Amino acid sequence: MKTLLLCCLIFMTSGLFAAEIKMATITSNIDQDVARFFLITDDKGDIDSMRYTITKINGSISEDITHPVERVMQDGVILVERDGFSVLKLFVEKFSPKTGGIVKIDFLYSGVSGTRYYVPYKLTRNETGYDFTSLDNRPVNHLFIQGNWNVLLGLVGIRDISSSYRP
Repeated sequence: MKTLLLCCLIFMTSGLFAAEIKMATITSNIDQDVARFFLITDDKGDIDSMRYTITKINGSISEDITHPVERVMQDGVILVERDGFSVLKLFVEKFSPKTGGIVKIDFLYSGVSGTRYYVPYKLTRNETGYDFTSLDNRPVNHLFIQGNWNVLLGLVGIRDISSSYRP
């Protein structure tokens, strides 16, 4: 009887474990690094933190940053900084750790003029975890960053961030 009770208890609580969920892989035409964006959930499935890693072409991890969700919600976080410029930032709005919300990836279009743009996405809780989608609900698991090149100066920022779904 104790074994049956223990098995039932384990079965009923088996979905209540903290998890790391990969949301998107990020590549670019600037370099051959591969970045990955993860959500880390608590034992209730609520978002605890967000993790961003960058892997070099040789397989070494050059950056592995985890930000508590409260910090992301309060001020946003810098994902990539180069030569004193905040190149990529992550902000959220209408966001709850229990349900998700809007995730904005803010990027430096031109370090010369200081022009910035952002691309909004939705992060929505479902039965098994979270969905990362475009605002029109297209699934997203890959982001591609296109560099903004100037003939005289070289790379001055990010021209665009496009999204796709790759099975």
